[in-house]
Amino acid sequence: MFSNSQIFKRSAVFQPIAMLMICALFTVLVSCEEEGPTINLTQPAIGLVDTTYMDPATVSAQDRGVLLEDFTGVRCPNCPSAQAQAKVIAAGSSRVVVVAIHPGLANLNILTAPRNGAKYDFRNFSGGKILENLVGIPPSLPYGDVNRKLFPGESERYVSYPKWSNYVNSELLLPTPVNIYLTTNLDPVSRELLIESKIQYTSTATDSGSHYLTVYITESNRVDLQDSAIFVDTFYVHDHFLDSVVTPYSGVQLSADKVQGRVYIKQFKLTLPSGWNAGHCEVVAFVHQDSGRRNVIHVVKKAL
Repeated sequence: MFSNSQIFKRSAVFQPIAMLMICALFTVLVSCEEEGPTINLTQPAIGLVDTTYMDPATVSAQDRGVLLEDFTGVRCPNCPSAQAQAKVIAAGSSRVVVVAIHPGLANLNILTAPRNGAKYDFRNFSGGKILENLVGIPPSLPYGDVNRKLFPGESERYVSYPKWSNYVNSELLLPTPVNIYLTTNLDPVSRELLIESKIQYTSTATDSGSHYLTVYITESNRVDLQDSAIFVDTFYVHDHFLDSVVTPYSGVQLSADKVQGRVYIKQFKLTLPSGWNAGHCEVVAFVHQDSGRRNVIHVVKKAL
């Protein structure tokens, strides 16, 4: 090996050659970077189906599903009342999909952080991103959104729970131009879950901009601490809480034309953590507008 002094004493002939070699190497590296494939981590993993095609067959439109996202917390004494209201609304129609989101946001930790003695931390940091970038950050909890829609007369997409029922009912009356079909395959040994979504447009969408697909996994029937109006309930049953956002929280783009007959097939794969009870989990999939408009167009759910 040469010392630093020996290197700097190399001949004047060697120095230009070395510089040429370095420049050549730099050129090769830059060229490789320019020609290399783009890696988009928001798309399904390699080896999974991710395709689109046209199907000329006439397909009946599904009745529209409505997404009710309930932003909640274990230290929020009014949240059980909101959750009870969400359950009443969901009991009124199988097309209502409730997702309880414990947002992982620092300014809401006073309402969402687990108490001493709690078995679980329900906070979901993708849920925090949903508030930050898609719904808006409420001043407190509980609040919720209905199809992420900004309703006439409202200044925010999140609304208090006494308003949920009327907004859900109004959204149930609207048609949807897209059908969503879900299939799941869970390996009971490896706990590897394969989700396949089929998105089919039964009519041409009239809204501008792209549509996106978002996929959640929710879980129910976990018993843990929950603040109520008068005491800490040690046997509270937490239902429909957000375990995971399978896609990016903002969704994966459905990039082709939103015309009648357009079909997308998208597969996703993940391994369920050992602490999740697969028998109490559901896959929730919804098609929605881009981050500028945000409205949910249709939602479905399927038990594992």
